[in-house]
Amino acid sequence: MKFLIKNTFMSIRGNSKVTTEDGQLAYKVKGKLFSNLISKTYKKVIKDANGKKLFVVRNKFWHKPFYKSALIYQNGKKLATVQNSHFIKNGYEVTDATEEIKIEGKFWNLDIMLGDKKIGHIGRPEKITLDDAYTLEVDDPEDAPFLVAMMIAIDNIHDQRRRG
Repeated sequence: MKFLIKNTFMSIRGNSKVTTEDGQLAYKVKGKLFSNLISKTYKKVIKDANGKKLFVVRNKFWHKPFYKSALIYQNGKKLATVQNSHFIKNGYEVTDATEEIKIEGKFWNLDIMLGDKKIGHIGRPEKITLDDAYTLEVDDPEDAPFLVAMMIAIDNIHDQRRRG
């Protein structure tokens, strides 16, 4: 199953929408104005197409030097921490998850691994767009909501590094 994650063009809040390959709305990502303009935690709420809250993603306020990280919450409980890898290693590191998750690759060509099994892939769409857009390929549709949250966490880290 393939999804397109598209950040809303010129959105102050940092909203995004996630659609299926055939253009059907699958998930909504709503940013919080205060967290994007004032606190820089870039808090985002991931909801299903019906508006049910699934996950909250926000950047950590304090980081280790040269690292940026984002936290994924569900029902107020932290599920995982995603952070950029050190300079020698490519990809992202996932900690605090119940199972070993690795995100490996370069730039926007990333494989998501659960143990030794590939469960997803993050890339760029074939068509060039003016706004930020990413593709997410998911092997098991049940993993899709969490992998969308992980993709939003990576996008938050990327945005935080870009903005300084």
